[in-house]
Amino acid sequence: VFQAVLPCPSIADELFSKMQRNCLTNGASATYPFTSYELVCHDGIYIADDIRTGSPVIPDFFDRNLGSNPHVFVCGETGSGKSVAIKLISIRQRVKQQQVFVIVPEKESEFKRICDEMHGQFISLGTGSPTRLNIFDISYPSEDAIRFAMDTEGIDLLATSLLSQKVDVLISFFRILSQEEFGGIAQQQTLSEAIIKTYNSYGITDNNESIWADRTTGRKKRFPIISDLASTLRRYHTPETDRMARVLSIFEHSGSYAHFNGRTNVDITNDYVVIGLEKNQTDATLALATFTATEFVWGSVTANKGKKKSIIMDEWWKMAYNTVAAERTMSIARLARSYNCSLVIATQQMRDVMALENGKYGEAVLNSCATKIILHMQSKDLESMQRMIQLSPSEKETVSCFAPGEAL
Repeated sequence: VFQAVLPCPSIADELFSKMQRNCLTNGASATYPFTSYELVCHDGIYIADDIRTGSPVIPDFFDRNLGSNPHVFVCGETGSGKSVAIKLISIRQRVKQQQVFVIVPEKESEFKRICDEMHGQFISLGTGSPTRLNIFDISYPSEDAIRFAMDTEGIDLLATSLLSQKVDVLISFFRILSQEEFGGIAQQQTLSEAIIKTYNSYGITDNNESIWADRTTGRKKRFPIISDLASTLRRYHTPETDRMARVLSIFEHSGSYAHFNGRTNVDITNDYVVIGLEKNQTDATLALATFTATEFVWGSVTANKGKKKSIIMDEWWKMAYNTVAAERTMSIARLARSYNCSLVIATQQMRDVMALENGKYGEAVLNSCATKIILHMQSKDLESMQRMIQLSPSEKETVSCFAPGEAL
């Protein structure tokens, strides 16, 4: 027995069979040399080794002792290890029984391989893709979510009309398409009335129960699609609604906008969902696809408040140039913690993130993330980061010398 606990262990054969099943991981971790316990959380995920001590870094982003919220900001230039980091985070969070949603604007094939291995749902949202997400879908909170919200915060999730909430989402969606046609107060009022009429034609009203075709089996009614709204606008026969309908007609024909006009044909309730956006051919369709993906993910997050969830947005700089899309991310960053959700945002172009509205949205999202992982960065991006989070000169010098896979 004495030999078995020496630094160079020698376990007698007669002891091995008796002790091999009795070494639990908590006990084993206590023998890890040089362990820095401030970097180890009991229910965390392994992401790295400490460069100074060699001890494991095992954070639990949901641990209130570690940070004020579970959000993570990851930044680093191409080849620094950023993509590897968020892939590992996504896999290990799923292994910890969290529901994981990943939104990727490029290199979606890399995440597809992981998604297949995790038996997840891969959604390619773009030109020529057979998969569809219908922006008109209405998410209904689960019974657990309704009960959890009432018990913990005294909030009745069904106190307001789900249809009214969806109208606001759709107006934001169409504002991305054309601020000129859908940005004014009068235009939004007209559009709101047309949206409600379109839902009413499917039997869906302000009564939240009206979305169900069969409540006992959980089967919902069919929801409208964009071409249905265009048809409703045409029936008004006014110059304003005719212009709106002409703008929406781009969704009705085959082309770069056609993939937005169809009913959802994928399982968004899977515990590992990847939504790829790289097949969008223009900045406008990328902004619409980003908004659609974000809304679907957020609907799934808010539908189940008791379960831990993670939203991972890769290459956020490509998605954050649009004001409406950036506002939505900022709103989710503020609300996600109350829905037991971690938001992980990864980006490589800090300059582009800070270019929109003089850094209003980029700085707000960065400040909302309690944990920041900084890999090697270009000098100009590093200067932007230094200003925002007050890196010391020595920290800045350290980051500038990082090899791939090293981070602050």
